Amino acid sequence: MNQANSKLAQEILKVIDAGTYRIGDRLPPERELAKLLNTNRNTLREALKVLQTMGIVEIIQGSGTYLRQEGPFAEDIFSVFVTLHKDDVYDMYVVKSILDFAAIDLIPAESIPACCEKLRACIESIHIESCSAEEFIEHDTRFHQIIREASGNKVLVRFCNECTESVYDERAVLLLSKERRRQSFFEHRAILNAFESGDKAFIKKVNAAHSKSVEDDIDHLNSDT
Repeated sequence: MNQANSKLAQEILKVIDAGTYRIGDRLPPERELAKLLNTNRNTLREALKVLQTMGIVEIIQGSGTYLRQEGPFAEDIFSVFVTLHKDDVYDMYVVKSILDFAAIDLIPAESIPACCEKLRACIESIHIESCSAEEFIEHDTRFHQIIREASGNKVLVRFCNECTESVYDERAVLLLSKERRRQSFFEHRAILNAFESGDKAFIKKVNAAHSKSVEDDIDHLNSDT
């Protein structure tokens, strides 16, 4: 799920909750829903696909969209979906980590000092004890983006961004934990320190430890369920 699809899907759920829909009922036509939610039909279809994946609706070509799971829907329904599909999320993080390691390899030695300055500024721009999960996601995205952009490979940067965007909701769930935010923040500091050494092997080792830490937390997302 990406951020835009997730938010629009949540708006569709609000429409369902506000109505008197029962399982098997057909939802309003796409044109009507799109107008109601102030979006276009293509974007609406992507959001409906998210809800179909979750088993909430069924899209029948040439007929319409039908409700398959009755509300009211809890606000944390996307968090539940994330925990039920943690294996896919884990795999995406593994791919993202591989791309990030490749980015480090591609950074020219002469670009490392400038990268360090940008990473330091990124770290200093956020107060870890008072930031929200959403603010930390922005910080985390920018921190890793600085490293990727330093590689000078625009294609790699684009692929990394697509991977990151695809797990936006999953990251949001993970970073609801203040302890996880603190942990990631201190790991970012460690990555900065590694960059200041100028040793790429050391940088990759510290970055790998950060990736493993995040992947372990994803693996434990539903340990209490």
